[in-house]
Parts: sequence; C-alpha cells; structure tokens
Amino acid sequence: MEVDIPFEELNLETKEAIVDLRCLGCFTQEALVLRYMNTCFESHVIFGEDGAVNRHIIHWISGKAV
Repeated sequence: MEVDIPFEELNLETKEAIVDLRCLGCFTQEALVLRYMNTCFESHVIFGEDGAVNRHIIHWISGKAV
C-alpha cells in the first residue's frame, strides 16, 4: 500500500536546519531525519534492521493503516 504524504526536503548542513532540530532535542549526526510537528525520527527509528520502513511511524503521521 502506498500512502501519499506531502513532505519538504531540507539540507541538514545549514545552520537553520541544525538549530531547528537541536531545539527539538534532535542531535543527529547523519541524514535521514523525519520531522513531524515537534517530533523527530532518526534513520535507525524510521528503518528496521531489514531496511523496511517502520509502519507505526507512517500510520501515526498519515492516520492510515499501512
């Protein structure tokens, strides 16, 4: 099942992006970071060990069962 979730891609190398994430308590050293409202998910949470996307995060963001 594919879920259409609009997103905006930002450059983690800019001061603004780093400050924004740090103000939310996210001190990541690498991409990928998914931010939804005031919550940040780092890549180790977004993807499981098998590389599959964590369906709980997608469900929480979209409100749709996946």
